[in-house]
Amino acid sequence: MCFYFFFFLPYLFKLISSFLDNRKVFLKYDGTTTSKEYTIGCPQGSNSGPLYWLLIANGALQTSFEEDVRLLAYADDFYLFVKATGKHTIKAKVTRALEQLDLWSKRVKISFAHEKTRLIPFGKKGKYQHPPYCRFAGTGQKPENVGESS
Repeated sequence: MCFYFFFFLPYLFKLISSFLDNRKVFLKYDGTTTSKEYTIGCPQGSNSGPLYWLLIANGALQTSFEEDVRLLAYADDFYLFVKATGKHTIKAKVTRALEQLDLWSKRVKISFAHEKTRLIPFGKKGKYQHPPYCRFAGTGQKPENVGESS
């Protein structure tokens, strides 16, 4: 509740908006400086950037997932943990959770870097011979094996 109250205060909204608008990246090399407008991602390199990300990420962390599904935020990443037995059950739970995250991201107008998304199944007996295959916002997520469990 408090978060939404702050964003409706006009002067605070203008301050935060100005921080997010007209961002540029500068490169100085061999006496020449060049710049490029930067329009994606959470502002980094400032004291305020992590706070803005936490304010946004808090919405995802408040998402009600089904039993044995947990979401963790670390730095500017999300980790989704799903506990299930059986390849089809795992696939169904992961797919539903990813669909919820996709809906949340569209609602808050942010996008995930799908090329950086990884599906890492952990089995009691080590590697899966045929691990579950899932999709996230239409993008296939190829499972990665992490080696034998100890």
